[in-house]
Amino acid sequence: MGRRRLYFTDEEKRAANKASSKRYRDKYKDDINTLRREAYQLRKAAKTPTSSQENSTCSPDNVFRSDLDVWLERVELIHRRFNRYLSHQPASHFMDSVCLQFIKDKDPASIQNSISILEDYQNSLYDYQDRILNLDGVQNAFTQCASVINKIKTLILWLEEVHLMALCEDYKVEETYNSNGFEYQKECGGNKYQ
Repeated sequence: MGRRRLYFTDEEKRAANKASSKRYRDKYKDDINTLRREAYQLRKAAKTPTSSQENSTCSPDNVFRSDLDVWLERVELIHRRFNRYLSHQPASHFMDSVCLQFIKDKDPASIQNSISILEDYQNSLYDYQDRILNLDGVQNAFTQCASVINKIKTLILWLEEVHLMALCEDYKVEETYNSNGFEYQKECGGNKYQ
């Protein structure tokens, strides 16, 4: 059998919690105030810059950035993620490793997973490109974004070619790979591993 209820209404429960908190604060008031003072002093010390920091961070270039710079920074971030996903190797080497992995495992889900990751990058870049176009028109920033999109789009097309062949006739992937029949092999000059 459970214990008897002490408080039946919400008001009684709140009053009991309030009384408990008050007893705790009264008991540990000095410790609480000391900790608060120390935390406040640390925050205050971190916020107040030295004179050399004031001069370097208060220039207008550092304080205000244009919207265009923000979107270009995001494009660069996606480009770095894309390169990291490729392990900083050329796209043809990445495709070789995807084909060899499929030949070894016979699992088209790994190819589909790569396609979905790259499509997420591509969709983000399309959004950024639209915003850059609205802010700056067809200038250097737009073409910079378009070049990253084209790299990703090309890789997605190559992956989809391998994925479709893997779904239809998985044994043909190995034959086509060995005979340098994939589009990426024709464009890039064959297999890296032969």
